[in-house]
Amino acid sequence: MTALARSYLNVAELDALAPLWLTSIDERISVLNAASDADKAVALREATADIDALAYVGRRVDADQPLQFPRSDDAGNLIADGVELELPDGIAAWSVASIPADIRIATAIQACRVLMRGRAFDPARMQADQLAAGMTSMGGGGSTVTGDPHRAGRAWSRIDPNAQTYLRRLRRVGAEVV
Repeated sequence: MTALARSYLNVAELDALAPLWLTSIDERISVLNAASDADKAVALREATADIDALAYVGRRVDADQPLQFPRSDDAGNLIADGVELELPDGIAAWSVASIPADIRIATAIQACRVLMRGRAFDPARMQADQLAAGMTSMGGGGSTVTGDPHRAGRAWSRIDPNAQTYLRRLRRVGAEVV
């Protein structure tokens, strides 16, 4: 991993991975396909920051590495998910080595969610995002909103539900962050 690595994927890897894990009719894929490479790069950095805001099992392999992964267990063994993610067509090697497949998949899905935030105003999608971020009720045509600030402030609430599926096994819950 280079000292400048700020994302678990590059744009080519995002373009190759996202369609493998999201259906072709998913609006996140439409937004991904319409986005510029510059927007995708920004989304990847934000998605990685969202994922890195969580606590994970093990500890960073190198205390100075900029990202949460790669990680090792207490015995110094690299934490991997046991399944090496096959390189997608057109990708010769991963841009960041030794990253669990679940982190790569979650990063692609989360980057698509980040790109969705920049889409045209969609009241139904906005309400769904607000519910995920801690809103507990809405009434009066949207004029009254009740929220749960504790839930909204958690890093986990920013993660796409599909990406959460891939991150659950690696998360550390209720312990110090290392």
